[in-house]
Amino acid sequence: QSLLEKATDELALTLSNRFTGGALGDLAEAYALIDDPDITPAGLATLLELVTNADLPIGGNGRPFVPIELITAYGQLGDAAVANEGLSKLLEITLNRLDAEGNSGRFSLEKLSAFATAYGKQYNVEAATQLLTQSMALVRNSDKNYKSRFYQLADIAAAYGYLGDTAAAEQGLAEIVEIVQTTDSLSAADLPAEGLSEA
Repeated sequence: QSLLEKATDELALTLSNRFTGGALGDLAEAYALIDDPDITPAGLATLLELVTNADLPIGGNGRPFVPIELITAYGQLGDAAVANEGLSKLLEITLNRLDAEGNSGRFSLEKLSAFATAYGKQYNVEAATQLLTQSMALVRNSDKNYKSRFYQLADIAAAYGYLGDTAAAEQGLAEIVEIVQTTDSLSAADLPAEGLSEA
């Protein structure tokens, strides 16, 4: 705890550095691993404050950056109210950045899937469902090649596993299967080795 607090203080002094987004993610992951009902929420709250500090935006381009590890850490909290509040703030920052950058590629889907998974773990079915619906819309409107779609769909399928709504999850997964089956040139022979191992 002492080391993490010192590292967090150091991070607060170097937020203008474009590499601090990764360091913040590492700290979030470490706080989550402590898994203490007092230490973990307090540590994540400090990191959340750094991310939402408009005067010191992490990530360049004058816009804050939300590391996936921080999203995941909030998804693992034992206090659902605290977790949902933190996720709500992080989601607002993320969506504002995505809107500003017009990014509808893997970055967007990876973040949206992470939020959907985190909300699902906190039993916030409504928020998770909205994010998964948005993710599927991005996939359907994507002009990316099949290899990119394969990994994007894997992230979304994993998020459906935590949805907590069996009927909606089955419907979403059925659509994913249909997309995979109808994607041009998608076959086991064409997939890269790492894709086959993940499948």
